[in-house]
Amino acid sequence: MVKDRTMQLRQGASMKKKGSLRAAGERKHDEEMVVLNMQGSNAVITKSSKSKEHNELSAVFLKVREITELIASMKENIVLLKKVHVSMQHSPRIDSKTRERGEELNEIIKSSYMAARKKIKELKPVSAKKDPKTPQSAVNRVRLTQHGLLVKMLQDAVEEYEKSLDAHKQFSEEMIKKQLHIVVQMVIRKMPCVPANVEVSDDELRAMLDSQDLAVFVQDYMRETSEAMQSLQDAKDRHKEIIALEKNIEQLRDMMVEISVNIHQQGDMVDKIEYHIGNGVLMTQHGQRKLSKAHKLMQRARKKKVCIAICLTSVIGVLILYMALYITMSQR
Repeated sequence: MVKDRTMQLRQGASMKKKGSLRAAGERKHDEEMVVLNMQGSNAVITKSSKSKEHNELSAVFLKVREITELIASMKENIVLLKKVHVSMQHSPRIDSKTRERGEELNEIIKSSYMAARKKIKELKPVSAKKDPKTPQSAVNRVRLTQHGLLVKMLQDAVEEYEKSLDAHKQFSEEMIKKQLHIVVQMVIRKMPCVPANVEVSDDELRAMLDSQDLAVFVQDYMRETSEAMQSLQDAKDRHKEIIALEKNIEQLRDMMVEISVNIHQQGDMVDKIEYHIGNGVLMTQHGQRKLSKAHKLMQRARKKKVCIAICLTSVIGVLILYMALYITMSQR
């Protein structure tokens, strides 16, 4: 599962800001980071500037803000789409402008989702298999945390969109059933060959309407028939709308499946990164112990060298003094 590290990120950002304010008056070389790479007995000192990491973090936060704006726009359009659905549900006949407005909002929401998903994929951190040094990078940890939060936000927005479509679909289905029932009852009452209390199946009703005997509809029933036909047309329109909604729901289901797969992969990657970070900490502590031990051995070796030099100097001085005395005694 993805862990929410928002508080850790905020605390790290505040600490970093305070540290940058304190270091503003220090020297230029204090802004550089010294890294010791031990190779055998030689220590190589390399310097890397913090400006590169700062620029990368700025780019990451800029991309996060863009994705957040896209998701917020998507949620606003979902609210507008709900209002359009409410107006369509409360109107006896669906206006063409209202229907076009609903389709336009659906397209805008889909385009916003595609753009946000593309940017989230670009924000995805580098895998530890491709770059073993990446788990120890602060930029990669920020990418990982923000990626999980943005995926959760996008998933919530998609779920809200799917709920609105499902609610509108259910209401439209109930409305179609009621309209068809009204149409059937009106046709049954106006036909002399069918009693008013008899239920007619769909096949029988279709056969009556397809017959050539139009005497039933010739008298005073033209107005009722036109209204019934209009209601039937409205039901057909709503049926077309339900078909479009079903297609949108299928697309949303595919989106949700893809998001769940990404979340599962991200959870595995988080576990690997945590494992590598733990190993890095252990290796760093082991290296520090080795360095302290080597420092002590170096001090001991220096002391031994000093003692040996003193002893040699003393022996040489004694020999020189002895030779000088010997020469002096021999000359006498």
